[in-house]
Amino acid sequence: MGDRLAFSRQHIIGTVLNIGVGDGPGGITEMPTTTNFDLDRYEHHRFVQGDAHRLTEYFPEKSFDTVLLADCLEHMVDPEKALIEASKVARRRIVITAPWDNRYPTGQHIEAARVEQETPQAKIALQQWYDWQKQYQGKFREKFPELESEGGFSHGPTINTLSDEWLRSMIAKTGWKITVWEFFPEGETGYSNWGICLEPPVEGLDCLEPA
Repeated sequence: MGDRLAFSRQHIIGTVLNIGVGDGPGGITEMPTTTNFDLDRYEHHRFVQGDAHRLTEYFPEKSFDTVLLADCLEHMVDPEKALIEASKVARRRIVITAPWDNRYPTGQHIEAARVEQETPQAKIALQQWYDWQKQYQGKFREKFPELESEGGFSHGPTINTLSDEWLRSMIAKTGWKITVWEFFPEGETGYSNWGICLEPPVEGLDCLEPA
């Protein structure tokens, strides 16, 4: 998580809405300017439990200088809707980190991606992950409090296999402009990650993207 966390720390500014906080490593959750937000239940300070697909039901528009979406779009039922909601409650910046996993077809919701798997085992695994997410509505810590003593769940199953093209398409629908776009490996895990920084569009100009 080192490179992703460093990217987030480098680019957040001012007051921060930390979406999909999970176990929240790395100190961002403890910052006095951070409001932590998750579908599941956590014991962070300044914590709000809720659905990122409906942020404007919890916060007025332009409530935060930065909205941080760190490794959470891949877990959301409708990541595009969540990103649009983030663009409404952010004032100055949206910071995104997101993993690329070469084990699965990219650019699809996992419900569609599973049918393209070559092996029956992979199809079954993807189906189980998706069904599990639906059954418990992503609230695994809340549904299984007995697991607290065992460390609980750090997050729900991955249900989106992200791609460069899909991320750019989602971002374009917010109208925000991309100011930073990085793609970097994550240590020895075998994963790679996007690090993306967005800023509001300048009135009268098109949404700009770096090459």
